[in-house]
This record gives sequence, C-alpha cells and structure tokens, in this order.
Amino acid sequence: MSYQKRVNYHAKFEPDGNYILHGTGQYDIYNQFDAYDRYRQALSKTPPLMSIAFIGLYNDIRYDIFAKLITTHVNSYASNSFILPQIGIEFCKGELAGSNYEKEVAEGKRDREIRLLMLAMKTIDRPIFMRPGYGFNGEWNGYDPVDYRLAFRRIKTIIDEVKCDNVSLVWSYNPAAIDKDYMKYYPGDDCVDWWGIDIFQTPEESAPYTYTFLADAEAHHKPVMLGEATAFRYGATLEGWQKWFVSFFNYIKDHPVIKAACYINWDWTKYAKWSGWGDCRIESNQDLTKLYRNEIKDPVWLNDTDRELIKKLLKYE
Repeated sequence: MSYQKRVNYHAKFEPDGNYILHGTGQYDIYNQFDAYDRYRQALSKTPPLMSIAFIGLYNDIRYDIFAKLITTHVNSYASNSFILPQIGIEFCKGELAGSNYEKEVAEGKRDREIRLLMLAMKTIDRPIFMRPGYGFNGEWNGYDPVDYRLAFRRIKTIIDEVKCDNVSLVWSYNPAAIDKDYMKYYPGDDCVDWWGIDIFQTPEESAPYTYTFLADAEAHHKPVMLGEATAFRYGATLEGWQKWFVSFFNYIKDHPVIKAACYINWDWTKYAKWSGWGDCRIESNQDLTKLYRNEIKDPVWLNDTDRELIKKLLKYE
C-alpha cells in the first residue's frame, strides 16, 4: 500500500508539499533523551526530525534550564541536523487525581510560568511544536472543557504578547478516553495551528472516533500530528508488527491530513503502572527494525538529513 498525497493547509510549520514529519521520544528526567538517541541510531539513514519532551507549569521549574537541556540535545548532532522539539504541556501533575490546574491557567494564575516558559523557548532557534493540556479529554486528567478552552487560549495570548514566534500550537486528543466529545474542548481555529491525536490502541480499536476526528480536522483545514504512538500491548515484536505497526502505517497512508507522526520508543515494562504495555523499543528486535526501516525510507517521510531543506519546507526564517 502506498501513501496518499498529503494535503497542504499552510498551517504554522506544516511542511510544504508531500511530507510527513518523522519524530520519536520521549524525554526522561533520569535518562534524558536516551530513547530518542537509541531510535536514531537504529534508523541512522533516516533519522527522526522531532524529539518529544514534557513540561508542567509549576512555580518550582527552571524553564531556562529546561531550554538549555533541549538546546544541548538538538545541537549534539551534525551541523546539517535540525531537530524540532515537540513539547507536551501538562495541566496536572503526572496524572495524579485532583492535581489538575487548568482552571488556574484559564484565570491567569499561571501567567508567570507561561511567560517564563515562552521566553525560554524563544532562545531555541528552531520551530517548536507545543501540545497544551495534551489528552485533554482523558478522565485521568479531569479537565473541565470550558476551563481547558480558556487555558489554551490564555497560552496563545501570552505567546503573542512575548512574540514567541517559533512555537506552533497543537490541540491533542486521545481517542482511548471515555469522553469522545472532543469539540466541546476546542479552543477555536484562531488559536490552534495543528490538530493532534494519540494512538496507543490500533486505529481499528479506536474507530470510529479517530476517523471522525481526522474528517473534522480536514473540515477545519488543520493538518494532524500523531503526537504520541506506541505499540500498546504488543511491543516491538514480529507479532506486534502484524497486529499494530501494519495497522498504524496503513492508517497514516490512508489519511492525507496526517503530516506528522511521533513514535514513543520506550520500554514500558520498567514501570509498574504501564508494565503490560510491553517493550516498544524499535532497536530491541532486529527483525522488526528492518521492517520499520523499510517503511520509514519512503520519501514521504521528512527526516533529519538536510537542515536548509527543512527550514525551507517549514518556512522558518
């Protein structure tokens, strides 16, 4: 099966032409960008362009240090490299029940933190994709739809105030959540650059909610980013290839509105909370690595191989 020709809506940092941004992660406070690095080593001829990280709006976080960590990471490769940070902004503390603070963001009580974060992001000379309150409909987050919408808009307002022109905002939905009514969380076309969706179960398991979401994204003329995806329950095995990866790639091939996809290259078995998800690291299975390499080498994938071409395609000056 071949890839359908991609749409072009000219959204902020949407690649111009028939391309899909290729990304992976994720950042860990202890191992930092190790998951990204190992995935990149496994796919050395088609290195990933985007790198996933996460941050919260807490008054005890040094955003300048966070920005320096990212800068050190993205500058650690060849001069022709141009890695793009993809950052999820939490509106709660690690999915802890009752820790959500989207209402405080909406009411302006976290403006200082947002401003410091965006000023720090301005120091990183490259496009940055941000997903405020990612998985907004997830019951594990507990976000109120009205407060969430206002919180998202508050972030957009401060981005404009401090002229943080290198940030593109992604509205990120999780179809695995109980609440499927995503539009009640929508902040509006005027402050959303991309629509986003997270894929853990296979797309077929999440249907029809993922297909409806993609159709609505097209109606709003917004490109879609698969902000997080991992071979949930199967891991990086040959069975996983047949039951998860084939479905995942076919899903991308069939939907031209998808213009970015990030795979979480993670060994979930090390964490009690997610141990049943499996070892999803591409490099952990040589046979799967070969199959994966063969898929990513399609020219539709925009990889980290040509700095000036990437800047041109994303219209980044």
